[in-house]
Amino acid sequence: MKIYEKVYYDLNNLVKTDKKNLTWESSNKKIATVTKKGIIHSLKDGTVNIKVKSSSGTDVLKVTVRSQTN
Repeated sequence: MKIYEKVYYDLNNLVKTDKKNLTWESSNKKIATVTKKGIIHSLKDGTVNIKVKSSSGTDVLKVTVRSQTN
């Protein structure tokens, strides 16, 4: 993922998900944030875990953000 890029997390990775009652969380909001709808916004270089919780479980996505290079 490049800095300032937006990515939507595919909920099909969670089995039996109640898509209406999800909680999203970033382990480091200085590197990347995540909206209530699961859109990840990258902000600066680094690695961050994006966690989504539902009634059926928790899933963690490891995101690495890197500066754009030519």
